[in-house]
Amino acid sequence: MAKAILFGVAQKMIENLGSQIFQEIGSLWGLKDGLQSIKSAVSRIQAVLQDAAEQQNHNHQVRDWLEKLKDVVYDADDLLGEVFTEASRRRAKSGNKIKKEVRTFFSSSNQVAFRIEMSGKIKAMRKKLDAVAKENRDFNLKVSPPEKYSLNMQREETHSFVPNEKVIGREGDKEAIIKLLLEPNNEENLSVVPIVGIGGLGKTTLAQFVYNDENVNKHFELKMWVCVSDSFELKIIVEKIIASATDYEIEKEMVVQLWIVHGFIQFSNTKQPLEEVANEYFKDLLWRSFFEEVGDMFGNLKYKMHDLIHDLAESVAMVDCKLVDMDSKNVDEKIRHICCPFFIAFSCNETLSLLVKAKKMRTLLLRSNKYWLDEPMLNTITLNFRSLRALGGMTITRVPNSIGNLIHLKYLDLSRSHCIVTLPESITRLWNLQTLKVFYCSRLEELPKDIKELVNLKHLDDNECESLSNMPRGLGQLTCLQTLPLFIVSKDSSSISKHVGGLGELNQLNNIRGTLKITHLERLEGANSICKAANISGKQHLEEMMLRWDQEGNINNDDEKSLDSLQPYQNLKYLLVEGYGGVRFSSWLSLLPNLVEIIILDGKRCQHLPRLSQLPFLQSLWLNVMDDLEYISDGDISEEVPTSSTVSSTPFFPLLKLLSIRNCPKLKGWGRSASMQDHHHHSLPSFPCLSYLEIEHCPNLTSMPLFPYLEEDLYLNNKLQFWRCPGLTSLSEAVRYLTSLRSLAFQELSKLESLSASLQHLTNLQDLYIIDCPNLMILPEWISKLTSLETLDIDGCPNLASLPDEW
Repeated sequence: MAKAILFGVAQKMIENLGSQIFQEIGSLWGLKDGLQSIKSAVSRIQAVLQDAAEQQNHNHQVRDWLEKLKDVVYDADDLLGEVFTEASRRRAKSGNKIKKEVRTFFSSSNQVAFRIEMSGKIKAMRKKLDAVAKENRDFNLKVSPPEKYSLNMQREETHSFVPNEKVIGREGDKEAIIKLLLEPNNEENLSVVPIVGIGGLGKTTLAQFVYNDENVNKHFELKMWVCVSDSFELKIIVEKIIASATDYEIEKEMVVQLWIVHGFIQFSNTKQPLEEVANEYFKDLLWRSFFEEVGDMFGNLKYKMHDLIHDLAESVAMVDCKLVDMDSKNVDEKIRHICCPFFIAFSCNETLSLLVKAKKMRTLLLRSNKYWLDEPMLNTITLNFRSLRALGGMTITRVPNSIGNLIHLKYLDLSRSHCIVTLPESITRLWNLQTLKVFYCSRLEELPKDIKELVNLKHLDDNECESLSNMPRGLGQLTCLQTLPLFIVSKDSSSISKHVGGLGELNQLNNIRGTLKITHLERLEGANSICKAANISGKQHLEEMMLRWDQEGNINNDDEKSLDSLQPYQNLKYLLVEGYGGVRFSSWLSLLPNLVEIIILDGKRCQHLPRLSQLPFLQSLWLNVMDDLEYISDGDISEEVPTSSTVSSTPFFPLLKLLSIRNCPKLKGWGRSASMQDHHHHSLPSFPCLSYLEIEHCPNLTSMPLFPYLEEDLYLNNKLQFWRCPGLTSLSEAVRYLTSLRSLAFQELSKLESLSASLQHLTNLQDLYIIDCPNLMILPEWISKLTSLETLDIDGCPNLASLPDEW
């Protein structure tokens, strides 16, 4: 562990010392020789780390040397970070004119004193590094070339997934291996079963089938799939990233960001972002069962480590990482990474009193949902732990100004701190900050006015901060931003307030990925030009977009122009539009080929939608509270049905699985064609994959013939619901094709007098609900043919006098 982490820290130091800004600092501050000496010493140390890591297991002197080396390298990293941060901050402020800025910087006595202080510290650090580097000569450590530490795998990685193809002729080998593994005499002894042979014989495939065998799954509490290349490079990866994992549930996003913050993830040979590289590593560990997937109470996917893997992680991490719990009586001063679950143990003050010795701490995660940190407690943290790179997990009452003293901080998580109203401007002194999380800080009203100073910020998680009044001017200068889930349109025009940013702040933020929600679009004036300035179409990495208007405050009637100008890039997968006040919907909706889900809520004036039936990947369509919607499609429905001559055409909604239409009081039918009742069901389009259909409160819908042809072996848990559709007098013959339907509900159908005979074909129906259908007179005799029926719920049907005789 020490070797792997040290290598990452040393590599980052070498890169920084070779950068242009350090070369300029060295020349202008008279530190060129000192910085070059540090770089040389660190390079020499880095070159022998591989051999030192191997010798430490049997040579306690080497192990002690590595511990001493770790302390010195961390101190050197802090010192260089201090110099680099100050110089970079001044360079950014002066528009990269560092020479002029540095000369100005040295014009006052205080700044000259800072230069002298840094010069003295660098000389002292150079001596420490030289001294510890000389000690390794006594151990005759071998020098390893830089290529030794490459994380690029030379062979294709394997995993535990069973291949789809059928394997013939290996069943006997599989059973023989399983018998060896399950042998009772092997319970107390480690059993190794080698599978040998030349390439291409199917060794990996055989191992995959053994790994996933049902008997093996039942017998072994823990399984792990590990693929190791000839040079055992995986060991380096695991040593680097296992330190950030614990036995508690974790979010992948948090782990990935912490890996990057601590330099565990290095740039690949491509232009691939570090986040994508880290995600690949995480996926790799998931395949190998280092992590396991778990879901929280809200259905969100999280991860945890098995107890045995967690114990392994603690053993590998040794003194570097610590979980402070109820059994912790003391904290070693050499600990660098700490996680404190306050809700398990004692009060926050008692916990902090344990931690103050670990002044070189780099990670402090306070995982508490029960206790709140007040300002004095947070001051204790900022004053004692100046080397912190990551701080988070705590809910606090107020962020103190002293937060600006943590100049090395790269990760700050203030999520769910509901008492925070504002953030101090001192937070903008955290020039190295990469991640700022204020998720669900429900009372937060403003972000820092000078947020543009955080030039390295990549992730600003302001999701669920619904009390924000505006976005600060200058936000658009943070072109490294990848995460910005919420953008609030301000009440005040950006042309009036010098601190308020408009939608134009989004113009250059084209690295944003994931989710973007823009709210209060009704506040826009001159909507067309302003929305175009947001350059939404240039954000290629967006997967989810939500657009919201508040209809109560909407007086501009520019919604159609706004929506037209907010056309996203075609990679978008999820779209939610709420409160839209236009009569027509933008045509670009039908031009987004990768859409998977569309939700349109509260579009009260919208009369029809563009044609959506040809979207190849659309799986869910939700329409709710659309008062003026008469037809779902703006064209003739017959034009949406592929003819037999157009074999290559896209089927009608080829992947749609869920269709929900609710509270559309004027809805008549699907398209502007002749009455649906004049069509025979064979000429109408059908949904080939639909498994859930819900129609509620659509009183003018007289027919809905678009029922799916469901097949038992493809679609399960199918449901069909009709609620509050008084105009629907009978069911279409298409119902007879729903042979795998499991649940059917009729509610508030005032004109429904009888059940269609086509229902008797629903032989797999298990649940039938008939609620508030006052004119239903009888249940047919054939209902007894529904042999799979388990639940029949009839309520609010006063004219139904009896059940069938043969029930």
